[in-house]
Amino acid sequence: MRANSTFSIWKIGLGTALLAWILAPQLGPPRDGYAAGGMVEVPRHFRTVLPLAPVDVVGVVRTAQQQGYWIRIQTGTDVTYFKGMTPCSACDPSQEATFFVPPWLVVDRQWFWLHRDEPGWILHLRPSGEQTGSYEMIVSPKLPKTELTSDDLEGIVGVLAPFGLLPQTPSLTLEPYIVPAKPAPPEGVRLDSVLYGLVLAPDWTLYARERGIERSGLRVRVVIERSAPGALPSPAWELVIEAESEGFIRAQALIPRLVELARDPAVGFVRPPTRPQPGTP
Repeated sequence: MRANSTFSIWKIGLGTALLAWILAPQLGPPRDGYAAGGMVEVPRHFRTVLPLAPVDVVGVVRTAQQQGYWIRIQTGTDVTYFKGMTPCSACDPSQEATFFVPPWLVVDRQWFWLHRDEPGWILHLRPSGEQTGSYEMIVSPKLPKTELTSDDLEGIVGVLAPFGLLPQTPSLTLEPYIVPAKPAPPEGVRLDSVLYGLVLAPDWTLYARERGIERSGLRVRVVIERSAPGALPSPAWELVIEAESEGFIRAQALIPRLVELARDPAVGFVRPPTRPQPGTP
């Protein structure tokens, strides 16, 4: 996931801590931000992993309410919305795209996903799909920008500071985040490649919409092929089961737990419910 170019390093004070940021690489191969045969810019992304677990999710929700965020809280299949401190009883999940705009916070049990869309950059802070118990922050400069300035860094600090989500460490490093065009799941991960691409995607919302994946907050609808008739995946993956048969389970699965789910011995394969097979629920 790391580019091979030389980077400039910037630091900004965070009280007693420092925020170290690795900025844009110099002009390099096409995948570093330029299309082959010209200077057509493509979005770039920067990422860091924050060891936030355990997180005071209630405190995060309260702060978001105080700051007027849209908030989505899912428990099982039930979804509740707030705009700041005000509940939205008329809000319909099927119409979410029409009203649920950033800044927003999505909560599902002990998990949360925070999203900001600012004039110069887009930020996602969400559970990491590759490092259990950690959160990842992905920041994407808005074109024509392909790097982040010191003003951008100060804005990011200002966004996260009220939530108490910045680690009290000597430095925090964000590095260029490059996702393969066609990522292949690691060996032993019995997961559809489109779903694995979702785990890695800088923006889960955009990726799911472009590929027709059925998403509900931090979850996606999947079909789990059992490794043996009646085999049950571990409760640790926190599935919301919608239907079952002897060979299959249709469920809402947490995006950040898809890789772990697909390693479960009870699981033969995990895929989107887009290719019906005989006996599929």
